[in-house]
Amino acid sequence: MQWDAELYRVRSILDMLQGNDEKAEDSLVKALEIARQQNAKSWELRAAIGLAHLWQKQGKENEARQVVNEVYSWFSEGFDTPELQEARELCSEIL
Repeated sequence: MQWDAELYRVRSILDMLQGNDEKAEDSLVKALEIARQQNAKSWELRAAIGLAHLWQKQGKENEARQVVNEVYSWFSEGFDTPELQEARELCSEIL
């Protein structure tokens, strides 16, 4: 379905709010997989940012940077959008 990646990403937020980071990570990984299958780069970026925040919280800075960089590098315009600004800031924070 068209919205599945975003639904999994939102589900991950609910999981995190309930203190279930493991389930949240599973949801974000699923969101990434779906977005990649659909070639939906904006959805993929949103899921990658969510996963990076979670991994950063867990001390996995290298993995966090890598997952965002993989998607961020695809974009060649729209760098003033909130998602791309957050991705750029997240990558520079982690470095």
